[in-house]
Amino acid sequence: MSVQLMVPKTKGKYDQFVPFQGDGSLAHLTTEKSSQARWTIIYPRYLDANVTIAEGRRVSKELAVDNPNFKEIGTVLDTKKCGLQWGIEQKMYPRDYPGLGRIRLRVCLFDKDGKPVNDQIKNKKALLHFIAKGIPNTDIRVEYEKKKRQAQEQQRQRQEAEEAAAAKAKQSQNKKKGKKKR
Repeated sequence: MSVQLMVPKTKGKYDQFVPFQGDGSLAHLTTEKSSQARWTIIYPRYLDANVTIAEGRRVSKELAVDNPNFKEIGTVLDTKKCGLQWGIEQKMYPRDYPGLGRIRLRVCLFDKDGKPVNDQIKNKKALLHFIAKGIPNTDIRVEYEKKKRQAQEQQRQRQEAEEAAAAKAKQSQNKKKGKKKR
């Protein structure tokens, strides 16, 4: 059974998707690299820093990012520097057992002549490196990191307040240990 490939309705906005007009090709029946069935498949898990290589990470730990999502990957693929055609499918990564709501992306790396669409991105590994380097600069990731730092700062302040309250309570208990007055 074929899964419908979806593309963003408006470039740069990832809340509405429309079906991609595919060519109806099946991977085992075609050798043309530009046919939809031969597009390169990317799962967000390939770029996740929280995943080991055995669990599916495909880039080095230094390049990997924390919990990447399809919106960030789509933002990188939509840049003028990249210029690749892509779409999403509702498919789960096979090794991602709970994988609720996981999707995969299909990216067209080659034109009808079999030549790379982008000279900088000639294969899947180069594509993964390009995406991994681009995600930290996306607006979505910058906002995510800002919120993460704010949450860490609030957690630190909460811990300091709890420690101060515990120290004050301990100090007040030590004062009450004297003889009782009658």
